[in-house]
Amino acid sequence: VVKHGFESNLPVMNSILDMYCKCHCASEEKQLFSEMTHKDTITWNTLIAGFEALDSRESLCIFS
Repeated sequence: VVKHGFESNLPVMNSILDMYCKCHCASEEKQLFSEMTHKDTITWNTLIAGFEALDSRESLCIFS
């Protein structure tokens, strides 16, 4: 994705974030989210849903 210049494409980055969530890769999820320059409602919902699937307490901590 980065090699081909899609790192600034929000729908592509949201899809990668969703992939990490579905694969239960929490550390990659957090890293990608922190490196994203643009975030929208879909980004936040994807992140929260991913953490909710792993650990509901973690999803609550996102908003703390």
